[in-house]
Amino acid sequence: MALDTAKFTLPSPTWLQTLRYNEWWRFKVPFLLGIYFWQIDFASVNMQILWQYAALLVVWMFGAAGFGYFVNDCFDIEQDAAAGKPNKSGNLSVPSRWLVAVGLLVIALLPWVWLPGMFLSYLLIGVHLLSFLLYSIPPIRFKERYYLGAITDALYSYFLPVLLVAYTAWMVNNLPPNYYVPSTNQGLALAAWALAAGIRNIIQHHILDRRKDRISGTANIINRYGLRFNVNMLRWLFIPLEIALFAATVYFSEHYEALLYSLLGFFCIWQLLPVVRINLRHPLNLRFDLGMFTLNAFYEIYLPFGFLIAFAIAQPWYWATILPYHFFFPNPLISFTLWVLALIFHHLVLRWLWIVRLILSRIVNYSIHYTRVAYRYSKGIKPYDPRKKHDA
Repeated sequence: MALDTAKFTLPSPTWLQTLRYNEWWRFKVPFLLGIYFWQIDFASVNMQILWQYAALLVVWMFGAAGFGYFVNDCFDIEQDAAAGKPNKSGNLSVPSRWLVAVGLLVIALLPWVWLPGMFLSYLLIGVHLLSFLLYSIPPIRFKERYYLGAITDALYSYFLPVLLVAYTAWMVNNLPPNYYVPSTNQGLALAAWALAAGIRNIIQHHILDRRKDRISGTANIINRYGLRFNVNMLRWLFIPLEIALFAATVYFSEHYEALLYSLLGFFCIWQLLPVVRINLRHPLNLRFDLGMFTLNAFYEIYLPFGFLIAFAIAQPWYWATILPYHFFFPNPLISFTLWVLALIFHHLVLRWLWIVRLILSRIVNYSIHYTRVAYRYSKGIKPYDPRKKHDA
């Protein structure tokens, strides 16, 4: 589902396209909001405080993601031109690039004036922004240092933002009069899972972009170690490890276990259904490459949707937050749910509305008729009887 930039009070679409916002606004931001909802102690945090800090985190995500993508594009102009990739930053002058980068940096840092944080929060913020620079800027440019580049990408795209959002949620939970301390196992499992998910994600991204990267001469793990080696690494190491670590994180979080396990199971079954073919010659024909299996849709769509519905069921006021969320971050599950509710409303209400209208019309018409009859009797006027002959 496309995001209509005309609906938002943001800068011009051209400026947004320079930041490649379509590649992260509907994906990275909902994912991190899902982590925030997951780590929030819903029972003890006020609704206003929860959404106030969520909005500030969205501002930080916009600035940080825009800064990372823009800086990376600024140092990829020649390579992208050779590979035929669009790169809007090449249309800007050098002073304009500096102005955009500094502006995004200010947007990323400004919310932390109000967001709760301690030394660890500011350390994570600094390392996160520094990792963007180390990944893109020569001569360090970890992007072209094979697995070091993959690890750096995993750090700034998953590991560091997940830890920062989770730690901020724990700080929100710890605001007076509450007192919440996550377990060490929970923090370690969350960090390990985020790192595994980030490495899996960047390897799959390089696999999909391998032809253009080969044309542009980008040195990455696919061009260095080959396609088969990296696919086998995904099949037998990173994907099973990611799923196991996510399950462990859910287990150690000690809340929302049933919700998350149910969502994960439903997602995996839903992903497998289109690739299973049953016919007479081959009773079970499984056409599925485990190496390209991804939980990204689960993180970006199912996770925030599950928590929004769970919050709304527990507290009716939260139903009012679903449509605004869907407006800014279009979610296919919310669209499907609204369509089902509209269908149910049509079949259970609108379809039988004619009966209600018929009954109401009878009530109104007969009420008017007998009111007129009573009025005529009160005036001594006999009602007209069609069975009797009347004088002309």
